[in-house]
Amino acid sequence: MVWTTPDQRWQLALHGKNLTDEEYRTGGYNFPGALFDNSISAFYGPPRTWTAALQMRF
Repeated sequence: MVWTTPDQRWQLALHGKNLTDEEYRTGGYNFPGALFDNSISAFYGPPRTWTAALQMRF
């Protein structure tokens, strides 16, 4: 969401990602065998994040 003043000098922006805070895997590995004890390793995506930005033009 971005809001700009009528004279376009100021701009306020709010950005969000993964707004439902869903847990999801982006990748993983399966290590079979006695050496790794049949372990599974997974990588998850980032949690819900919010950022804000304020900009002034001159």
